[in-house]
Amino acid sequence: MGASLSKPPDSYATYISENVQYGERPKTCYNIEGFLRCAFYRASVDASKDLLNFTSNENKEVEKEYYKKIENLQNQIKELNSKKNKGKKKLTPEEVEKKKVDLQLELDQVKAKGIVTKPKNNLQFRISTVSEEDWDARVKQLRRLVPDAKELHTNSPFIYKGCTREEYRFIGGFKDFMDHLRENYWSDDYESHISSGRFSDNSI
Repeated sequence: MGASLSKPPDSYATYISENVQYGERPKTCYNIEGFLRCAFYRASVDASKDLLNFTSNENKEVEKEYYKKIENLQNQIKELNSKKNKGKKKLTPEEVEKKKVDLQLELDQVKAKGIVTKPKNNLQFRISTVSEEDWDARVKQLRRLVPDAKELHTNSPFIYKGCTREEYRFIGGFKDFMDHLRENYWSDDYESHISSGRFSDNSI
């Protein structure tokens, strides 16, 4: 009997790890499936953790710049309101009022826009395992579920991108995943983002 597309094997288990900002839905989802005894599967999970840490730090920088800009604009308005007209050129009352209006408008626009992180940094990873015995059946399901999956890819892990079934796109195995991360996230050598112990044996 062929593998059911809707019901994974009984040994199938999954959990979600994510870096989704400010109550938003994830913009980018990665799905990593494999069996626990597979070293490349565990290495892929370790890489996902590194990526979440890396993008979380980038998001924190965006948030920091957002509040810094608001504080700067508020201080400029406060200074104009205090009538301490510092600087080389003394402004006329009309110029002061115009500048205050312009600064308040800019402040309102910044607040309305809110904290905007890069969509690719709003990540979700769905980490799924099956037993080694059930792996062949699960791969058959995945090749039907992910439209551009390569027929010859039967190894663990099986990695694909997409938050919904309509968005699923095949990435490949561990090496393909590393190439994808280098191309889309890390401009420098990926090794610098991995712990000194390389990949752990207890990623899950």
